[in-house]
Amino acid sequence: MKMSIAKWLPATLAMAVLAGCEGGAYLVSDDAGTNASAETVQPLPQTVVRAVPLAGSDAGSSYLMSYPMPGVDGQSSTENAIVLVPQGDAPEDGWPVIAWAHPTTGVADACAPSASADLRGADVYLNGWLAAGYAVVAPDYEGLGTDGPHPYLNLASEGRAVNYAVEAAVGEFDTFSSRYAVVGHSQGGHAALGAGELAAENPGIELTAVVAVAPVSQVDTQNQALEAVVGDDSLLLTERVPAAIQRLLFGSLILHGVAGVDETFDLASAFGGSGAPLLSALETNCLEDLSGILAGSVPGALLLGGDTDSIIDSSVIASAPVAAYIANNEPGRAAIAAPVLLQQGLADTTVFPVSTNALRATMTQVNGTAPDLLTYTDATHSSIVADGFSDALNFVTGAFAAE
Repeated sequence: MKMSIAKWLPATLAMAVLAGCEGGAYLVSDDAGTNASAETVQPLPQTVVRAVPLAGSDAGSSYLMSYPMPGVDGQSSTENAIVLVPQGDAPEDGWPVIAWAHPTTGVADACAPSASADLRGADVYLNGWLAAGYAVVAPDYEGLGTDGPHPYLNLASEGRAVNYAVEAAVGEFDTFSSRYAVVGHSQGGHAALGAGELAAENPGIELTAVVAVAPVSQVDTQNQALEAVVGDDSLLLTERVPAAIQRLLFGSLILHGVAGVDETFDLASAFGGSGAPLLSALETNCLEDLSGILAGSVPGALLLGGDTDSIIDSSVIASAPVAAYIANNEPGRAAIAAPVLLQQGLADTTVFPVSTNALRATMTQVNGTAPDLLTYTDATHSSIVADGFSDALNFVTGAFAAE
């Protein structure tokens, strides 16, 4: 294992390092949601790696890596990732790398996958990539388990968390190839596309493929569709409650994301007095527990008022700052210089198939990326990950072989 970060510093930063910037430096551009000037130079902390056990992993060895990335505030941010090394000897040109971008877990520090013993359930899925001969780098995203808030669905933050984690790992592990593919599910699909769009920021590594599994996109359209289900009193309560829970979860997480990048956004006022319990729960609980908490209050709200405005006023979720945040963080508007595969379950009621179809159309018509799209008739939002693994593996393996 290498203890120097020199190899993974982008070539464009070499002069800054040679000039004596302690610990290195990076330049932060002002695109994709950051507020920093292109001339801003920030100090680059040292990457730290330590071995950790993961009971369900088939890795030959596993590590917790703390690495630097540009944060949404333009300052250096130290984040965490799990690194999994396959069993056996590395190929002559090094283990090719899979960057795993995880689905929504929550915004509380406890929700960081690296803080769990099984990467919040991803260890079995990642064993498939290890068995196929890929090293795995699995970042937590900015602010999960580390200082500062997690800017949920911030495309630049997620993409940089992935790319800078890979670059750090390639610099630290001399058995790793500099070639990598990004595979992500749900929020992670959104992150994978962000990583693809921002890959040029990290010229020390080579993006080979992107697989986005049921990626979050077309957020505003999807939110409106959920609201229509919630407000349709001709539907059974059993149909309206899941849509209401999903909309409240999605809305509250996005509100938290807005506050993470906009210091003027008053999160407490956005939630209001009636939403204060949900805001408090959001700060300490992860997705599954938040769903359970809402399941106790949503049915009563629908029966009494016909909507969930008594929990969070719908006008807040549709407010101008939130709408702008959503619009500015939609994937698909910038080209990705690598093959892209979209996977979508047709039985998915979390990320709607129509959203992924629209995403593909945007990527094809606006930036010419023209991703492949594979659909799975019976796959749900959860089952699509396992159902699509073989196709994802074949796509990534083919992309590596083609180069």
